[in-house]
Amino acid sequence: MEINYRIVFRKKRRFIQIEHEVTIPGLLTSLDQVPALYARFVQLQMECEITIRFNPCLLFIAVISRMDNPLFMDDASRLRSGLANKLSDVLGRERSKISHNYKDVKNYMHIYTSFRDEVNYFYRKMAEIE
Repeated sequence: MEINYRIVFRKKRRFIQIEHEVTIPGLLTSLDQVPALYARFVQLQMECEITIRFNPCLLFIAVISRMDNPLFMDDASRLRSGLANKLSDVLGRERSKISHNYKDVKNYMHIYTSFRDEVNYFYRKMAEIE
């Protein structure tokens, strides 16, 4: 029996559509919010109650990714179009470096509980002002 790839493609596309219908949208509604959120992130670092052990740029990328897409930990998820460019402008890094850091962030979230705790701390603090 041959596989009908057209049917497989249609079903796969439909499951992705259903996932987006069920998923809660992120807090980041516009890319124009990123510079203001970075300023808030820097301010929170100054008044931080916990010890920051990881690179602040990685923490910010993780927080913004979570604000943009709550399912960013899914292996197949990518940065939204334009978000990497905006992050590279705000953080002063090349766009390719942002993409590599995004992959690192996903790995750190799986491996290090202390990284997850720091990301959750900053996410909660930054979500309060939204």
